[in-house]
Amino acid sequence: MMYPSNSPWSPYLPAPVTSEEGPAPERQRGLWSGRYARLTGIVIIAITVLAIVAAAAGVALTAQVSSTAAPSSWTRVVSGSLGNTTQWTGDGGCDVAPYGLDVTGISGSDVCTFTPSTSSDLVRSGFQLNLKIAPEVRLYDALTPLIQVGNANGDGFSVIFDDTGDFAICQDTSTDCAGCLGVGMGCNDTALVSDSTVAWHTDPYVGNDLEVRYQQNLNGDGTLTVFVSGQQIADTTIAGGLGQGSTLTIGAGDGGEALYTGAAIYTASPLTDGDRGGIAQVVLP
Repeated sequence: MMYPSNSPWSPYLPAPVTSEEGPAPERQRGLWSGRYARLTGIVIIAITVLAIVAAAAGVALTAQVSSTAAPSSWTRVVSGSLGNTTQWTGDGGCDVAPYGLDVTGISGSDVCTFTPSTSSDLVRSGFQLNLKIAPEVRLYDALTPLIQVGNANGDGFSVIFDDTGDFAICQDTSTDCAGCLGVGMGCNDTALVSDSTVAWHTDPYVGNDLEVRYQQNLNGDGTLTVFVSGQQIADTTIAGGLGQGSTLTIGAGDGGEALYTGAAIYTASPLTDGDRGGIAQVVLP
């Protein structure tokens, strides 16, 4: 016969387990043990899958809208550094700087003309202009690059930026498109786009890459697409397309400045032997 222990009772000792209480519950094992743990695991897995799908879709979309390559059927007219600016002509606002073409808007906007475009139709059927713009720290005035393509009647378009990333596109080159930058208090009804982009490098020590592509449509209109730092930031329709005698110019807005260190020009127009003779000296490898 077994007799109970004579040890004194203490409230700090655990109560003995009787046969009526049954065995102690076993600890659950496994990565997602428990109802709430399993639900949490399912939510985490779903979020991870959605993040992967969204990232893949974002990469595909970026590749679709951010291709800055000119159409393969177009002809390269010029590509390289603007250390030699003899093919760009203008007034006193067009200066030859050590690293490229320096344009200053002395009294109003000022532009320098790509001379071969005055004798050869390089733009009406379609063209692409790629520009490398020097950092603002190299300038005396605020950075305001300007691209104008049109004729003496003002038929064409202007694309202008400022150093904050504000930009505007206007269809009348005879008016000052700079009034459409920012709040646009001086903007007129010729503005096609007035917006801002975070793709523009506002750091004064960092330069910018700017690409402008114009494609002629079957109905006679044109489609203008603008890229900054490899990202498409705008596209708009140029009603009626480009007029006869349109030329290609780059410059700076009123009171501003832009230093262009490199340029590449592509055209959809077939070049004749005479055209090639006029621009052969500016085609770089």
